[in-house]
Amino acid sequence: ADQTDSYNVAYTFTPTVTNPDSVTITYSISSGSLPAGITLNTSTGVLSGTPTDQTTTTYANIKIRLAYGTAAVIDSNAFSFVVTAAASKSALGVNLAEMVDYGTQFAFKDMIKQGRTWTPSSGSLTLDAQGYPTSLATGQSARMYWITSIPNSGTTYTATHSGQGTFTEVFQGATQMFWDLTSTVTGDNLRNIKMLIPGTSDPTGTQPFYQPFLDSLAGFGILRFMDWDSTNVNKIVNWSDRTTTDHYTFTGGTSVTLNVHGQQNTVPYEYMIQLCNALSADMWVCVPAAASDDFITQLATLIFNNLNPSLKCYYELSNEVWNGSFYGNQYFLSEAVRQGLGNQFANIMQAFSRRCVQMYNLVDAVYGVNTSRRKRVMGAQAASTGTITTPMAFENAYQKVDYVAVAPYLLLNLPANATATDITTHIYAANDGYALNVSNVNACKAAAASFGAQLAFYEFGPGFPNSAGDPNTTAYLNYSISAAMETAMKDYLKAVWQTAGGSFPACWYNAVAPASQFDWVLA
Repeated sequence: ADQTDSYNVAYTFTPTVTNPDSVTITYSISSGSLPAGITLNTSTGVLSGTPTDQTTTTYANIKIRLAYGTAAVIDSNAFSFVVTAAASKSALGVNLAEMVDYGTQFAFKDMIKQGRTWTPSSGSLTLDAQGYPTSLATGQSARMYWITSIPNSGTTYTATHSGQGTFTEVFQGATQMFWDLTSTVTGDNLRNIKMLIPGTSDPTGTQPFYQPFLDSLAGFGILRFMDWDSTNVNKIVNWSDRTTTDHYTFTGGTSVTLNVHGQQNTVPYEYMIQLCNALSADMWVCVPAAASDDFITQLATLIFNNLNPSLKCYYELSNEVWNGSFYGNQYFLSEAVRQGLGNQFANIMQAFSRRCVQMYNLVDAVYGVNTSRRKRVMGAQAASTGTITTPMAFENAYQKVDYVAVAPYLLLNLPANATATDITTHIYAANDGYALNVSNVNACKAAAASFGAQLAFYEFGPGFPNSAGDPNTTAYLNYSISAAMETAMKDYLKAVWQTAGGSFPACWYNAVAPASQFDWVLA
């Protein structure tokens, strides 16, 4: 029968063959040719692979030959194989939520990847290369929370491991589950622990991501990995100190959580690349502020060699360097002083600008003539065009920048103890809500254009507070799951993104709870 598949979509076809005598059959193509990326298994007859044709292409008059033993030869009926064109990607992207045990975004089948690092009952621990304790002192134990955000009642989880030791699974409250490691054998310590989400299979060597997680990201054209790389607290310098794919957990996010090298724990870049390839989404990476030249070169080389060539990577240095709460701001303040620029805010922007250009040059050295596969991003503050003009003008940095990226969050100036009516009024007010955002976006777009750069949103969405100390937290949370919120977010999306062009890269913020904050904006 004729076959159909799409560009960059995995394909498998197993033929039905009657072989009552169980003789050896060898399969080959006797007529026509298979699409690029599709292969025939000569022992089983299975067609499999991922088409690489980016335009709709028809491969006609294909025949599969079956050779029985040394004499009998049979050809299949002729069939066609149509590869349909690559779907047009949306410029609307999304930020991935931080990898934490209390999060509601379950990315990996193996839930241990979202668990905490081991905590000793006393003293310190010696860890192996994967992060597991190699030994325990007399009377010492180690605890690891592996999930604290889903109900444990009535659910069966299956754990597998290597090595020898003793651990006890402990349930605490309605959702917290952890292990207490009370013994481990030196030289054959307990390791390679996996705890699979019920209904999933061992991800070793196959697709590691949880299917509902993949489904939730379908349709987004860009994935930004700022929180997966723990950018706001990540002080890493050397490439050799990064979290690698064999580390037992990838939890980190905005919390300082150290890997076996004593550096911030992150999701490995290899998995970021694999996720983008699986979803045919462009990659947006935030390079750590203090990353060395070698780190940047190694990262760009990894992405260039492994990200699907049809996909782009956006390279941004750190995140919100203008924000005094984040490490990037602190780092570039020290750099501004070290370089003799000064200790004022403008000097931070200058030191940041200088390192951006150095990063762009290192990336360009890797990509060579393949410039369409990389985009150079400079972050700025949506409410301050000075964070655009100062770094862009410094040492002619603008000549290297493709996009200026801002984050026009929907922020409201509400009275205390606001009502739902107050929230709606302020969202649509002429001097508040998204009207103010539109004004900021237009100013940023003009500032970027004055230097020949395009505008992008590295984040945007509702900037509602969720802290216990804010008097409007409850009102905001109730409003966020209402029909009024859905309407307001659609209007905000149209006003802030679509009226500013609607075709430039824009990454929605990373909502963790309630999960519906992702859903209603896409309705």
